[in-house]
Amino acid sequence: MDKMSINKPGTDKTPTYELMKRPTAGMSAFEFIAAPVVLTLIGLWLDRVVFHTEPWLTVSFALIGVLGATIKLFFGYREHMADLDEKRPS
Repeated sequence: MDKMSINKPGTDKTPTYELMKRPTAGMSAFEFIAAPVVLTLIGLWLDRVVFHTEPWLTVSFALIGVLGATIKLFFGYREHMADLDEKRPS
């Protein structure tokens, strides 16, 4: 079997684009950590430099980041399970 047979039509292998659109555990973990950290840093900057309301925006943005990452993870899981149910033989 040659390496290019994965992308050829009519093969029983999963096409590369199918593998790339599914998030891996590493990508999900990175997003789950990165979103709250970035939003916390933005909130911290806004608190210290712009509005001088420390710690309200820092805490608010951190919570929004955690909530957003959790919602994305939940809906991504539901979509993945629906795809698996759709492909399951009856």
